[in-house]
Parts: sequence; C-alpha cells; structure tokens
Amino acid sequence: MRAEQMNSFRRSAGLIFAAALLPLLLFAVFQIGFSAREQRRSIEASALSDAALSLAAADTLVARVQGILDALTTARSVDEGDWPGFASRARGLTQNQSIWAGVALIDPATDRLLVDTRNLPSGTAPAGANDTVLRTGPGCPCIVLDRLALGPNGRRLTVRAYLSTEPFLAQLPAIDSNRPVSALVTSQGIFIARSLAQSERVGTPASIYVRNAASSGRWQGLYHGRTLEGVEIYTAFARSRLTGWSTHVALPARYIDAPSRTFFRSLGVAAVLSLALAGLLIAFALRQIAEARRFAERLQQAQKLEALGQLTGGIAHDFNNLLTPIVGALDWLRRSPDLPARGQ
Repeated sequence: MRAEQMNSFRRSAGLIFAAALLPLLLFAVFQIGFSAREQRRSIEASALSDAALSLAAADTLVARVQGILDALTTARSVDEGDWPGFASRARGLTQNQSIWAGVALIDPATDRLLVDTRNLPSGTAPAGANDTVLRTGPGCPCIVLDRLALGPNGRRLTVRAYLSTEPFLAQLPAIDSNRPVSALVTSQGIFIARSLAQSERVGTPASIYVRNAASSGRWQGLYHGRTLEGVEIYTAFARSRLTGWSTHVALPARYIDAPSRTFFRSLGVAAVLSLALAGLLIAFALRQIAEARRFAERLQQAQKLEALGQLTGGIAHDFNNLLTPIVGALDWLRRSPDLPARGQ
C-alpha cells in the first residue's frame, strides 16, 4: 500500500511539474513567434518609408516644375502671341536646371508646334501628352507634363514641359542586398525611372504586379510578385496625390517569408504545447478522479466490514446473553445431587 502511495505521489508530482513548465515553454514559443512578426513588420515599415521618401522627393521636383509652368502659362508673351518672347522667357526660367529637357508651346486645335526650346523647327507637334514618358527624341528619354494656357483672344494653348528622367532616378534607393530594385512609374504603370537597367526600361510598361498596384486606388501598401528579371520579391509602394505616380521598393522574398514561417511555426508549436498541457491536465484530473473513486470504494468496503463486525459482535453478545442463564441453570443442576432423576 505504501509503495502504491509513493508511486501515485511521484506521478502526481510529475504531472504538476509538467503543467507548471509547459506554460513557460508556451510563453517562450509565443515570444519567438511575435518577435519574428515584429521583425517582418519592421522590414515592411522600413521599405514603405523608403518608398514614401522617394516619392516625396519626386513630388518636390514636380512641384518646382509646376511652379515654373504656372509662371509660363500666365506670361504676357502668351497672351500677346509673342512666341520669341515666350521662348526667351522659358529659357530664362529653366536654364541651369538639369531636370528641364525643354519647353514647348502647342496649339492643340491645329496640333501645331509654336515654340520648342529644344531647337526644333516650328511645325507639327511631336507625339506625347500629359503623364507620358518618351523614349526617343531631343533630350529624351523624358517625361511630358502639359499645362493649359490662354493665348490671344482666349485661344487655348498647351505649355508642355519635357523633363529629364535622371533627377528622378537619383531619388530612388540605391541597389543593395536589401533593396534589389526600385522604380518610379506613371499612373499607367510606365517606367519613369528604375534603379536596375534604367536605359532599357524607362518609357516601357512595368510588370503586371507593378501596374496592378499603381491602378489599385490604394495610396500605399505591400504586394508579392516578381521582377521583370524573374526574381521573387515583395514590394512596398506609395502613390502620389500630386501626380498619381507611384514609387515601388522591392524586398527579397526571404525577408518577409522567413519571419512569416517562423511566426506560423511558433503558432503550430504553441498549439501542440497547448494540447499537451490540456492532455496533462485532463490526465491529472482523471487520475485524481480514479484515485478518489478507489479511495471511496476502499472506504465503503471498510465501512461494510466494520458494519459486519458490529453485527457479528452484537449477535455474539445477544447469543451470550441467552446462554448465560442456561449455563447457570445447568451448573446449578449439576451441583444439586439430591434432585430426583428425570422420569421418576
């Protein structure tokens, strides 16, 4: 009995120790998982910050350009139809600024080129419209931005800015192991600048993943895809409220996938540990119930034996009470020899 009690005590102590240790393991596993998730969020936040900063720098360049365009569209030479004066004014405002590839004044009604500071002869206006990236032509590859102006007698004219793509390329994060590629695209998903293979990609459509993000309507976010070179990446993007352009900063897929896998693995391990803890507690409870049942059965058996003993003792006592007078009478008869014999 004592050995059984000792074994029961050891088993109970082992279950209690395991039940106390498993929550600590569970906490450690959750800590690992949530640390991995926070690491992933930190990486995502850093990439989103890079995208936003690059976009802000690009917006600053465009805002300066728009300021000059506003000055050109309200110039007196436009209202008076003084095209040489307009050309002189345009050159004066844009000289010594590397972003400017040229300025043109176009009559959209006749598609006639009235002025072009790129020293093109007057004639038919070259192809291109607002938010367009031209690959070829004087000063190109370049970006086209248009602004409406009113000429003589309220005649509608277009002031067109041709902007170099190089200053926009300089605003993108440099290529390294953390940022394998980044890009600035128009609202249609056309490359304005790309940190990888700029000369080949500028003016061409970006990947379907970039185009979908650029046209998604979201102002920023993260998406999964592949580069045009076929490398699997995650990309943080931010879209401009000024131009509709968007910057895209790529991350190696392992930077997002590895922490995500660690997080989900930790959840799996935590689930297994939780089930193990629940199993141990259930086993402990069942063992306690079984031991309580066995104790109750032993107690009941002891009570039965006690009751039986009491009953037996009572019967013996009563029987002894009955035998006492009989034995006494027999003893008296034995000691009285002068009593007549039975039957005489």
